[in-house]
Amino acid sequence: MQVDKNMEKFCLSAKSVKPPCSSKATKWDGELIRKTCFGESLYKRAIVCGNVVNVGGCVLVETADSDHLPSIYFVEFMFEKSDSRKMVHGRHMLRGSETFLGNTADANETNACKDKIVRERAEDQRIDQFPLEYYCKSLYWPERGAFFKLPKDTMGLGTGVCHSCKIKETEREKDVFKVNLNRNGFTLKGTEFHVHDYVYVAHHHFADKGRNRDTFRNEGMKAYVVCQLLGIEVPETSTKACPESTKVKVRRFFRPEDISEEKAYYSDIREVYYSKLVLTVPVTGVEGKCDIRKKHDLAPSDSPTIFEHIFFCEHLYDPDKGTIKQLPPHIETSVLKESVADDTACRKINGKYKEEKHDGAVDKQTDAVHKNRLATLDIFAGCGGLSDGLQQAAKGVSITNWAIEYEQPAGEAFKVNHPEALVFINNCNVILRAIMSARGDADDCISSPEAAELAAELDEETIKNLPRPGQVDFISGGPPCQLLVLCYFQGFSGMNRFNQGSWSKVQCEMILASLSFADYFRPRFFLLENVRNFTSFNKGQTFRLTMASLLQMGYQYTSEPVSWFQKKIRGDMLVLNDHISKAMSELNLIRCQKIPKQPGSDWRVLPSEKVRLSNGQVVDLIPWCLPNTAEKHNQWKGLFGRLDWEGNFPTSVTDPHPMGMVGTCFHPDQDRIITVRECARSQVSLFGYICK
Repeated sequence: MQVDKNMEKFCLSAKSVKPPCSSKATKWDGELIRKTCFGESLYKRAIVCGNVVNVGGCVLVETADSDHLPSIYFVEFMFEKSDSRKMVHGRHMLRGSETFLGNTADANETNACKDKIVRERAEDQRIDQFPLEYYCKSLYWPERGAFFKLPKDTMGLGTGVCHSCKIKETEREKDVFKVNLNRNGFTLKGTEFHVHDYVYVAHHHFADKGRNRDTFRNEGMKAYVVCQLLGIEVPETSTKACPESTKVKVRRFFRPEDISEEKAYYSDIREVYYSKLVLTVPVTGVEGKCDIRKKHDLAPSDSPTIFEHIFFCEHLYDPDKGTIKQLPPHIETSVLKESVADDTACRKINGKYKEEKHDGAVDKQTDAVHKNRLATLDIFAGCGGLSDGLQQAAKGVSITNWAIEYEQPAGEAFKVNHPEALVFINNCNVILRAIMSARGDADDCISSPEAAELAAELDEETIKNLPRPGQVDFISGGPPCQLLVLCYFQGFSGMNRFNQGSWSKVQCEMILASLSFADYFRPRFFLLENVRNFTSFNKGQTFRLTMASLLQMGYQYTSEPVSWFQKKIRGDMLVLNDHISKAMSELNLIRCQKIPKQPGSDWRVLPSEKVRLSNGQVVDLIPWCLPNTAEKHNQWKGLFGRLDWEGNFPTSVTDPHPMGMVGTCFHPDQDRIITVRECARSQVSLFGYICK
């Protein structure tokens, strides 16, 4: 989310017209401005039953259903049709309660909706006994569930051109499917495709032999299949091409994981394999465009960044025989694209000079990025995984200068891995109280006596090093997933109005603390990270309250190393630390060994039998409590569960246990609990990151 420092509330005053109001009571006030391309006369002002309606103003429109509040429309332009009907073209304004914010929104706030319609005759706009003062500062896009900066420069121009309608028209044009007359190309979802282009095709259009995976959960998603477009097939009986009946002929390229798990482990993720397999698939299966080039044309991939949909191919794969051969020269020439500019450069200069020149350009670019890095404050910093990920991603757009962590061991680990940062091992609310007191804003801080006392005990050097508003560009924070944990500071952000109501009821003080930092510092960017269930916790009320508060503040709403992944992540590391598995009891180890090495397997596949332990004791293999309470607890899905190489990693916890809150903790191929290092990798920490 990005804040607009110049954001102002866009005040609306909805006009009230007392009923009854006849068409004779409506007239234009002022001269004709211009005519539209359809010959309709445009006006800036109208008098409706004695009330002035202006372009750029708002009106209330009654609906047939008296149980609903009247609709609010922002007047984009007014015009008179050829039959003398006076019309208004308006933008629908949604009340805050009509967005996903629900009852957390301000009762007097409206949001400009992307939808615009010609609603009613101007003379039919009437309402009485309703509040007529609202304000608007956001554009709400329901399809995306997002809030954007209000586009005031394109609203209420009165020119007869509606910016929102133009956007919707452009979107409709993108949905139009067209096939070229000579049938060598087509347009789908706004993208033009031509024969010989490389495309992504949805995986389910290709049946993989031998892949029968019966799992309970955590099934991995399949990557798009890379193909080359060879032809377009349109039924001869069709008078007009439609996506439902149009098919495309494609040549399939195989990814390493399509060939074998070993190949997937060793290979570059950008590598694909040519095949002679040609299939016909529905054109609706085409998901986008990609490209295949020679390997030397690809930029070096020194970090795990997202590549620009460009692959390379050096081998031919026969899916029937399972053989891999070097790509024949005639296929290489006809299939692979080559970057002419890079090839010319290669012929003009030797490789060493080119590498030096390239490195120099990269260094200059890196220096420029580093100068503009966002000064970041990390609250609930932990050992620094989120900060490290932000600094590694996007070419180092962020630099963590300050961090706050309550737990001593985690804070010490942060210091080791981020020596450039000032780390405050304390309660974040105490730190915020100290910052506000140092700036003379203590009266605005509603905190507990204990928080105030601890803040006053901080030494002068610590207070001197605390960040101040204006120094922080970016605040990031990942409050612990266990939301119901008490903190000290009650904050003074926009969420305060819920302190005595629903907000106190859910007691998510850590989220509130994060919002208090955002409210006081007002950084350019704010990131609040949490588990997926945060959006549904407490029936979504907590999430809606959080979004409502941010919107009130003005914010809008990724041995030697063997695999390709290891090579990119480990870099030049000599030692791999913290790769030690947690010890299990003898019984749990037996259970782990009995869990099949298949993705998603958990306690429910354990045989119903007894086992003898080394001490002679005979016990049930299945924990007695699970089957007896499974019906009331969603079958205890995931307990004693195996991870899926191609699936989603569950929430990482500090002490993984097969009977714990996150029970899916068994290695996919080995009979053990995942290690500290593997948990750290799930949180995007690099292999060099030190855990304490």
